[in-house]
Amino acid sequence: MDNKEYKICPKCGTACEPDHAFCAKCGSSFGVNEYNRGYGRPTEYADTLDGIPTAEVVDYIDKNPYSYLPKFFKYSFGSKAGWHWPVFILGFFSLSFTWFFYRKMYKAGIIVFAITLSIILSILGFSIMGINAIGEPLTDYVTEMTELGQKYHYVFDEELDEDRLLTEMPQEMVTATENFLRTVANNKTFNVAAKLVQLMTYVQLAFVVILPIFTNYWYYKKAISDIKKLNEGGYPNGYSVQSKGSVSLVSGIVSGIGGYFAIIIIAIPIMLSTTMNIATDIIEKIQPYL
Repeated sequence: MDNKEYKICPKCGTACEPDHAFCAKCGSSFGVNEYNRGYGRPTEYADTLDGIPTAEVVDYIDKNPYSYLPKFFKYSFGSKAGWHWPVFILGFFSLSFTWFFYRKMYKAGIIVFAITLSIILSILGFSIMGINAIGEPLTDYVTEMTELGQKYHYVFDEELDEDRLLTEMPQEMVTATENFLRTVANNKTFNVAAKLVQLMTYVQLAFVVILPIFTNYWYYKKAISDIKKLNEGGYPNGYSVQSKGSVSLVSGIVSGIGGYFAIIIIAIPIMLSTTMNIATDIIEKIQPYL
């Protein structure tokens, strides 16, 4: 018969081993979250985490350690999921990768940026695919409407709603508009492109939601790996726990600015090239009516 006096988590009610400093399920501390830097070690925490002095882990995290330390103990018991609000919020601005650079997780930052850029370029590419698919019909439609406008001396009134616009527009122009819309609706390439854009938008949303679930776990794995490698002499002389860990505000800011410029430099010329080609064709065809 098991006579252990298990610790009961005050937050979730999970029964944990007597020597656990944190709940194995939710990561809540059984003690007081305090850190006495004067003594160089945490109080009310287990002395080690995955065989590493807890004080070294705190020094590695450096900034906001008590947001991460309970989670790290939770992961040491086998959990992997969690939640990271900054990465989630940054994801809506396509800037999730900046947090990884801020925490000196450079490889992970590059991978997250590459995925972010790939999704953005995929959405852009499929959008251009759809625009190109209706480029010729659009050019013909604008040309025909310009010609009919000259014929009937019709001027579009921006204040008219859709129903009045169709009611007051000459029938030939209404027919031309209906034919154009029918052509677009029946264009297989355009429809495929529209569905792919929608699919990639869902992929982008899924990436924004899934990434924060595992961010803390990846940070935990890197912290433990770096500290063990330091203790084993795997890094050149001069590296310390804090120099390898801690944060780099410069890296976070530079990666954000650089990432946005990279996206702009790649994406805008591609989009402008496509739209300018279509606009040029339209202008050339309606020039005689201007």
